[in-house]
Amino acid sequence: MVSVGKLRKVKLRDVWEHEAKDFTPWLAANADVLGEVLGLEVEFTQSEQQVGPYAVDIIGRDLTHNSVLIVENQLEKTNHTHLGQLITYAANTDAVTVVWVAKEFTDEHRQAIDYLNELAGDSGAARFYAVQVSAVKIDSSAPAALLELVAQPNEIHASMSNAVKDAVETSGKAAAYRELWRKYFETVKQRAPELTQYSSPQGANWQNVNSVKGGLGSIVLVIDKEKIPRVELYIAKHDGGVNYGLYEFLKGQRAQLEKEFGASLVWDEQEHLVSRRIMSRRSKVFELDEVSSHGELIEWLMGEHKKFKKYVLPRVYEYAKQAENE
Repeated sequence: MVSVGKLRKVKLRDVWEHEAKDFTPWLAANADVLGEVLGLEVEFTQSEQQVGPYAVDIIGRDLTHNSVLIVENQLEKTNHTHLGQLITYAANTDAVTVVWVAKEFTDEHRQAIDYLNELAGDSGAARFYAVQVSAVKIDSSAPAALLELVAQPNEIHASMSNAVKDAVETSGKAAAYRELWRKYFETVKQRAPELTQYSSPQGANWQNVNSVKGGLGSIVLVIDKEKIPRVELYIAKHDGGVNYGLYEFLKGQRAQLEKEFGASLVWDEQEHLVSRRIMSRRSKVFELDEVSSHGELIEWLMGEHKKFKKYVLPRVYEYAKQAENE
């Protein structure tokens, strides 16, 4: 007979005695835990960041939406003081993704988060999340954090608003591109959900699918002007020197990379620009209006996307780590 342990709650203060000294450092070191609950790819860059006379608990980036993210922690029941701080911090950091983590949310404060999301609508100007935290143990195990999402942006409203916009603005190519990327995200979600947390297709000939941590760039799917599909690492940090350094670092491993890809890559130095690109290009022309060919293209895009995540991104992070230690 299988032995089944008993799950029980533990007092938060028994696990993290002090909010700023214990809980915030733990959360700052476990961005993936919060990201999983939010359904976002997140990166934390600093804790206790000064904002006027106050300090925001955690600041970083929502990599899924390529925006500033802030987190306000509270190891007690929510109160008006922390709600005010949350809005103040958001206003003074240009945060778009705003997360409030607390032991317990009152109905009034959960409704306040819903109200803020309704005001923002699907504009992308702001996204507010409420996350309830507790701690649990199984028998004599070490305590574990349990995070529960209790309020979030209204995706149903956003979808309805987007449907209206689609009907008005997206006759022609924009609608066709949006449908292509929608199919791509749907296929990825079913067959390889680890590839990306992006899910919002855009009506353009290109689509971001991964943002590189540290703001170094993105993995992008593109149908170029010659109707040639490609998947690329777009290196586009504001500091041109960083772009050049990363590009040359990767180029130094060109032979091995191309062996791993099983094909030659295009190394684009984009003369007169600070950005750089490394591309895998398909030789076959793609006709957007030939819907029957979409499935074949999606298979190719997904295969190359997997290669960029498997072979290129680890090298990008290796470079970033080396640069950080210099």
